[in-house]
Amino acid sequence: MFTQIEISILDFAFALLEVVDLMSPELHKHHKQVAYISCKIAQEIRLPDDDLKNIFLAAILHDIGDFMFLNQSKADTVAAVDINGDMHAEIGYELLRKLKIFTKASTIIRHHHANHTRFNFVMPLGSFIIQQAGKLVSLTGSGKDILEQAPAITEQLAALPDSLHPEVTGTLRDLCQKEYFWIEMCNPSLEMILPDRIEHIREIVDLETLESFARVTSHLIDFKSRFTASHSSGVAAVAAELAAICNYSKKECQLVKIAGLLHDIGKIAIPNDILEKNGRLTNEEYSTIKKHAYFTYSILNKINGLEQIVEWAAFHHEKLDGAGYPFHIRETGLPELSRIIAIADILTALMENRPYRAGMRKEDALGILDGMAKNNQIDKQLLTIVNQNIARIDQMRIKAQREETKEYEAFNARMHGLVDTKTG
Repeated sequence: MFTQIEISILDFAFALLEVVDLMSPELHKHHKQVAYISCKIAQEIRLPDDDLKNIFLAAILHDIGDFMFLNQSKADTVAAVDINGDMHAEIGYELLRKLKIFTKASTIIRHHHANHTRFNFVMPLGSFIIQQAGKLVSLTGSGKDILEQAPAITEQLAALPDSLHPEVTGTLRDLCQKEYFWIEMCNPSLEMILPDRIEHIREIVDLETLESFARVTSHLIDFKSRFTASHSSGVAAVAAELAAICNYSKKECQLVKIAGLLHDIGKIAIPNDILEKNGRLTNEEYSTIKKHAYFTYSILNKINGLEQIVEWAAFHHEKLDGAGYPFHIRETGLPELSRIIAIADILTALMENRPYRAGMRKEDALGILDGMAKNNQIDKQLLTIVNQNIARIDQMRIKAQREETKEYEAFNARMHGLVDTKTG
């Protein structure tokens, strides 16, 4: 196996952008347009490549913190962004700041709604660029062709003060005089129109960074609900422990842990009222649930170099008899580490508390797994190993889920503290 992977930092950004698209197509469109405008401004004023990269990363994800509001059934539009002022910017900062490749971008995100006249600090240039780009996007509408809207929008921008960064505001006004700028801004394929200096940025990513990315990404789904807040961490711990017992290398165990953290990211597209339903799902609701494994595949497939992890994570609902979903892969096509993730997912789901039932005892959970093994749905040999080591495996699950629950509660406490500060 490997200790590092050559992955484009853009792949991480576009994977997270795919998550945003599943949460809210309107927010996804907003992010792409703001990212394009921000990059054009940064390119025109000849910022260094590293600054350009971090401005792009911040712009493409600047409102990712709004997922907290979207998951609370507030209006699924960009207008929802400012429900709590710039609180969503703080949430985005909290989500991304511990991820090394997004550290600088997270600071830009944190201040992109700051009002420099209210605060005695120098607003980061990247934050101001994104703020100005967002203002332009907010002025566009869907009624007329964008070239017909351009003159009026340009006039409105000209009326805005430019005392803070006249070079930025002047550059934006110059761009607004060019038809290609408006046409490209509305192009749905952002990847085709990014500046070349962004498009080819690559970095060597070690496994620790990859695991941090996986943990941040898992928070986007797990933190949707207190009932799922620690599920992915439990699956990751069980899968890694089972892989270790099966004599996989330390690196392979770390990789399967990463796959466990990422396996349910597709659930970001599933409404909370289905995820938290206290009762049997309807056929329609179950059909909706079944889509999440494909969405996991679609999101992770954006990251070149993670092909094995994609299979292990996305195949967690496949069955050896071919009756699983969404690909109906049979026994010969399922790698052992995919089978390990599948067992870890089922075991964790059965033994943790859910909205409709308390967590099962080990004996009852293993009984259900035994029935699945007899029906050739899950791997019998792996289940035998689970039975022989259940105390050790469950201890790791409990430890991981307790730690994640504490992190979830601490995150919620910080966010509620922000709400109290802003509304008090």
